[in-house]
Amino acid sequence: MNVAVRFDLDVKQYDVINAFLYSKINKEYGRVFCKLLDGYEEFMGLSKGVTNGFVAELEMALYGLKESPLFWYNEFSLALQAAGLSKANEEPYIFTNGRVLVLFYVDDILVFYCKEEQQKVN
Repeated sequence: MNVAVRFDLDVKQYDVINAFLYSKINKEYGRVFCKLLDGYEEFMGLSKGVTNGFVAELEMALYGLKESPLFWYNEFSLALQAAGLSKANEEPYIFTNGRVLVLFYVDDILVFYCKEEQQKVN
């Protein structure tokens, strides 16, 4: 917040709901499998015991996976870079294009901008 006061910047704060659920699992880090839940046979109309030992491969991250923060970071970083922001050399969670500064930590996002840039930020 000192930066905002020092340079007379406006700040917008965002909290991404269910952030980890928006990220795809990157196969470069390995494939992720989970055991099917009880009741899955009933849901799929299968006989009881048919799916014993079956697992499902996840395509999207879940809360509780140790890799979920990394998958979310990669997904969000790519989106920021596609929007024309580049990663700061000093800190991997800071992105800027020289006129807008975006900081994020897990699912909390701060956007710093000059008042003249408000149209672009929105």
